[in-house]
Amino acid sequence: MRGVLLVFAAAGCGFRPAAEVRTIDSAAATPDAPAMSTPDADLGPWGSASPVFTGQGDDDPTLTGDLLELFFNRNGDIYEATRGSAGDAFGAQTEVVELSSGADTTPEITYDGLTIYLASTRSGTLGGDDIWMAARGDRGSAWSTPIHVDALSTTDNDVAAPPSADGLSIVLCRDTPGNYDLYESTRATTSDPWGTPVALASINTPSEEQSPMLSADKLAIYYDSNSDGTDHLWMATRASTSDPFGNAVAITSANTLGAETDPWISPDSRHLFFSAGGTIYQVSR
Repeated sequence: MRGVLLVFAAAGCGFRPAAEVRTIDSAAATPDAPAMSTPDADLGPWGSASPVFTGQGDDDPTLTGDLLELFFNRNGDIYEATRGSAGDAFGAQTEVVELSSGADTTPEITYDGLTIYLASTRSGTLGGDDIWMAARGDRGSAWSTPIHVDALSTTDNDVAAPPSADGLSIVLCRDTPGNYDLYESTRATTSDPWGTPVALASINTPSEEQSPMLSADKLAIYYDSNSDGTDHLWMATRASTSDPFGNAVAITSANTLGAETDPWISPDSRHLFFSAGGTIYQVSR
């Protein structure tokens, strides 16, 4: 989103010695769900960021939970790159024709790789960007034609909608109007429609909050904000999924490339992908 810059964030507490903390004045897993994330304090520091491949205006990275398929936005279309194992380099980047319309952004794939959400102004939208969804029967099959997700779309811009690991929550950002804020929608089962998105008032500010992603246990949220004047990565935690998120923490150890946005975090919270200057980067711990 917001240009070509993109960051990822991982779990949170281990960053606190080096992080800026700000207080904001707020106005049942499925059988196939990946293992829950380990508390951040137990994972150690992040290593150095390295480029995944030389970018061409790339942003919005999103991966399958096994880290073998990478989807991203390039010039308004959806692209992918694959690899044989998590230790290999990604291969050539190819356009996903069945998902692309020339007006697409913020792809967000489920960890199992069978459902993908994206934002688009393609024909059928209500106004600005709307949320669309496509599916495939297995990882080797083509994607279905994207369908409009009515419950997550408005006449405002609705973008960046990654589902949770269990498929029962989804977070997104919405321009309402002139200022992007974060929202969460939930549902009782994966066959139910999404509920009305609710603003995450405890972390939304008069600045822009965008590109949210929940950790696998849904107790941490990672996103970018320009509340300090530049797009950087922030995170917040909550004690349970029924509690509001607490104080936002700037992930200063990841905010090193001038501007960072669009986090993606692996199920075990050990791998983060992001983009900066039109190139996608990764960092691990």
